[in-house]
Amino acid sequence: MPVARFSVVITSYNQREFIKEAVDSSLSQRNVEAEVIVVDDGSTDGSQEGLRRYGEAIRLVCLETNQGACIARNRGAAAATGEYLVFLDGDDAFPPWALDVYDRIVEARKPLVILGSHWWFKGSLPSVQAADAPREIRFFEYGDNLRRDRSFHEPTAKVIERRTFQETRGWSQDVWSLEHSDLLLRLC
Repeated sequence: MPVARFSVVITSYNQREFIKEAVDSSLSQRNVEAEVIVVDDGSTDGSQEGLRRYGEAIRLVCLETNQGACIARNRGAAAATGEYLVFLDGDDAFPPWALDVYDRIVEARKPLVILGSHWWFKGSLPSVQAADAPREIRFFEYGDNLRRDRSFHEPTAKVIERRTFQETRGWSQDVWSLEHSDLLLRLC
């Protein structure tokens, strides 16, 4: 069985009202094979029951107690088999073309890390069609994260080559609030 290009790692803690959209947006990606790993971080709001309904469509990892997002992300990454890890929080969602765009970037450049910004919205998830996919992809490449000239405040899109992630030993478990910056600095 061939290895999927992407392993989508979704972490969630008491996000019953959002997690379905995160999982559905991952499963509905077009043109790209991906495994979807959901790590429930000890939810007490019924999230796990809803996630079990997905059956074999996802790989569900349920932590017995809440241990924090970094530990949950590392547990998901440890279960992953894909070439690239794509991290998604339980209250986020992908547009239907997200993995296709990441795949095009990987094919063109073979990057170790892809960072992308996010869209903020209130209320229901906005309708985004496959036809809305970017026609052109602009690349901004840097030798390392410290030399970039564009800021990312906790970029939502974090796509990391799995071996590179493993070499940095993943998300720091003792850093809170700046865990994204910490990981990006170590990935430098």
